[in-house]
Amino acid sequence: MRKHRFALIVHDTTILDLSNHRALEGIGPVGDGGGRGFSQHHSLVVIPQPRQVVGLVYQQLYVRQPAPAGERSAQRKQR
Repeated sequence: MRKHRFALIVHDTTILDLSNHRALEGIGPVGDGGGRGFSQHHSLVVIPQPRQVVGLVYQQLYVRQPAPAGERSAQRKQR
């Protein structure tokens, strides 16, 4: 990256829905809570001139925790 004048770090989060893998443990709710899986956030370095992808500089997996039973929307926002 230091050899180039500009480098862009492009971020994206992908939701991985693994609901069909019923035996898989350690995953949480995805989407509206009806699915099971996790979020994958990644950061990619791109050099605009000459349009070159350098590579992945960061990646994080995130598992949402299920909301407590009976929790209302206002309570969830406070949490």
